[in-house]
Amino acid sequence: FNYKTPINNKSKLEIGYDGRFLDTKENLNFQLSGLNGENDFKMSRNIHGFFGEYQIEINEQFSIKPSVRIEFIDKNITFEKIDHVDENGSSVYANLLKEIDSGTTNVNETNIFPDFHLTYNMTDEKNIQFGISKRIERPGGGSHGSWGQLRPFPRNVYNDSFIFIGKPDLEPEFSTQYELSYKGPMPMGFFYSNLYYRNITNAIEWYDYDGENDDLEGNIITFRNAEKGTDLGLELFMMIMGQTIGGGYNINELNDSSNDFQLNGKNERMNMYMRVNLPEEYIKVFGFEFGFYYMKIKVPGGTLFGSKGSLWANTGISKSLLDDRMNVSLSVNNIFDQGGFQMFTYKPISDSQGNNALQYSDVFSSRGGRTFSISMKYNFGRMQDEKRKGRGQGFRDNDGGSMDMGY
Repeated sequence: FNYKTPINNKSKLEIGYDGRFLDTKENLNFQLSGLNGENDFKMSRNIHGFFGEYQIEINEQFSIKPSVRIEFIDKNITFEKIDHVDENGSSVYANLLKEIDSGTTNVNETNIFPDFHLTYNMTDEKNIQFGISKRIERPGGGSHGSWGQLRPFPRNVYNDSFIFIGKPDLEPEFSTQYELSYKGPMPMGFFYSNLYYRNITNAIEWYDYDGENDDLEGNIITFRNAEKGTDLGLELFMMIMGQTIGGGYNINELNDSSNDFQLNGKNERMNMYMRVNLPEEYIKVFGFEFGFYYMKIKVPGGTLFGSKGSLWANTGISKSLLDDRMNVSLSVNNIFDQGGFQMFTYKPISDSQGNNALQYSDVFSSRGGRTFSISMKYNFGRMQDEKRKGRGQGFRDNDGGSMDMGY
């Protein structure tokens, strides 16, 4: 709910309420060599957000927009395991369960997020904006694999060498962001850029877990919070003749009092994306669609998604026949046959006698390969294409979901 009203011809006020309610549960019943078990995961989260925003035009060039959002959060996560573990079991998950206890995480808190933006209008279509804001990234939503951050059991318990598992008590990441952005027209399109710097508390990071005493077999990837961090980055976005291309680069510095090698040091992230959609009426012969997403991440002691990064790309062509009653399409998903999650890292370890060594982890998890599909549709009556727009059109994998990195 929101209500917006002008105060005078140069200022306006907006107030509102934003409620987000989540209630979900998952059950995992499994049998492994040396382990029979059942896991229950339940999560409920209620967020009540109240916000207010004031905007005023100082003159034709300058305007300011201060705002504030107040959130009341009530979160409950429950994990219960019922298992019978063979002490000699070889499964990675069976051995990990020996260290995981059932438990409940309850959070009741209030957070305040102030925001201030100053805009300088160079022309009617060009402007530069400076902003300061406090932000939050909640585990279980957004980047880093969504539910995988919190779910305390993996998608695949049967892998004896690698599993990906969440951490129910992972804390949200808070940041204060300073940003300078520019947007304006360009020949046959639009351009946007954003330079930002963030001070971070409880930074959410990938983590290679070896057990409480570094004695677990196989590779276990999860998440941890680093106490502090800084983030410097640049984002670019262009739209040219209706086609989009963009990307970004940032450097992240972590600092944690535990002196954990993985929670201290520098991370580098780079990504690029592109979407081309040329309807049949543009090129006459057929409709054409192409898109890709590229990611490269460097972490302390190694890389994620390959030393050269990973590129996921899909393409397709379509043709209308019989006075547009029939449509035939051919699509290729994962053109370059890229894998899913990848990791190659090293970290220093030491034994009880004080001997030091380097431990290497090399993980490659593949989810599907290059796939081809052909579809034919025939409409017996008139179809209103407008009603179908915006219903998740675009690149899909064989399971009906969007492009997946495999974790």
